[in-house]
Amino acid sequence: MQVFFICGIIMIVCSTFVVLFFLLKKGPLYLREAWRENKEFIEKKAGCLFQLIKYGIVMLKCILRVLMNVQVIYYLGYGVLAFIATLVKLPFFFCFHLTEFLIRYPTLRNILRSAWVPKTQLALTLMLVFLIAYFFAIVAYVFFGDLYDGRCENMYYCFFETFDRTFKANGGVGGWIIDNVDQDPKNYDFGRFAFDNTNNILLVMIAMQILAGIIIDTFGEMRDSEHEKLTDIREICFICGFSREYIEKNSDQEFSQHIRGDHYLWNYLYYLFYIE
Repeated sequence: MQVFFICGIIMIVCSTFVVLFFLLKKGPLYLREAWRENKEFIEKKAGCLFQLIKYGIVMLKCILRVLMNVQVIYYLGYGVLAFIATLVKLPFFFCFHLTEFLIRYPTLRNILRSAWVPKTQLALTLMLVFLIAYFFAIVAYVFFGDLYDGRCENMYYCFFETFDRTFKANGGVGGWIIDNVDQDPKNYDFGRFAFDNTNNILLVMIAMQILAGIIIDTFGEMRDSEHEKLTDIREICFICGFSREYIEKNSDQEFSQHIRGDHYLWNYLYYLFYIE
């Protein structure tokens, strides 16, 4: 328990340090943005009391903007849950801290984004899945209700049972029926044959592959975009736009010397800042 307590305190301290570091890094930028957005409001002449109120409003806007930042919310939650898990002795809340892997590795974030970016396509596809499952539930309610072990006496239960068994049972809802109902070897049910196989093909094979395909294609696009961005950073000079191959082929210096010497990015930034 002592080790557990020490680990919890370390997490609280680390999360607090990260939030403070973020505020020190981003806070002045948010303050400057809030000042620029409210410059006319602040510069209007007013009494000392009203002027102080104006400054207070601008500072409040700045604080709200900082607190609405996703990173700040995340690390505040990080510290609060560490505090609850340590001092209230509910170690369950430490599972939240495993999400740190998503922050540290962009590839993992892209995996989650690949399921979020095409949310409209996924939602519409899921609506289609529910619609098809509803059609099969109607067929089951009318023709095969007696095979559902009393779970298809009304459309409400029949729909949820059909949908549930389609994706849980091996072979869809037909596989579940075969496992629970004795088959007559002398009388082949062609209606069941059509119902079981169309359900399995349309919902389990095709619809799920469509959903997976949307997510995989999105992830592939994000991966290619990330690779293209990294290639542009590593292989092309930001100042002159020439590639590593062109520079090394047409000059006596290496690409690393070119971007660190002749066209050092930060020197141009310093120069622009000096002019401003």
